[in-house]
Amino acid sequence: MKAIKYSLVIFCILTLFGLGFLRDIIFLDLNYFLTNIYGTNQHSFIGGSSLDIKSAVYNSVFIAKWIWTLLFSFFYLVLACAAIFLVFRKSIYVKFTALLFVAIFLFSAVITLISAYLGFYEQGFTVARRLMEFIQSPIMVMILIPAFKLIKRKSYIQRSVI
Repeated sequence: MKAIKYSLVIFCILTLFGLGFLRDIIFLDLNYFLTNIYGTNQHSFIGGSSLDIKSAVYNSVFIAKWIWTLLFSFFYLVLACAAIFLVFRKSIYVKFTALLFVAIFLFSAVITLISAYLGFYEQGFTVARRLMEFIQSPIMVMILIPAFKLIKRKSYIQRSVI
């Protein structure tokens, strides 16, 4: 049973890595298209026939980028919660993981909105994007699993001392 559990956890983490590569390919091409509109030329990582975004207007591609961000955030959240549940079988850890994802996502959105309102959108967006990259990668799960293990161990030690 433990072998199946750890196999599923490894599968979740490997899927997180694979999802990261897919995310990078899609976002590199979206960024290529968006920066190409402003006259800077970059190499496209997906051919025009794979994603027919060459005929799209800037705003629709920009909105599509936010939709992709929401979708990838959701997929990462589901996989992270699945991995945490498989390791610990406690809903409190899953709830904390979900809450942390949502908090980082909302914090990123607030930073983006405030920076746009105050007139320094690019700087604010850079900070928000870095935060979003944190939850859209396996790093979050790789930090949370050992952290929860330490919490679990500390509470076990405290109960056995008392």
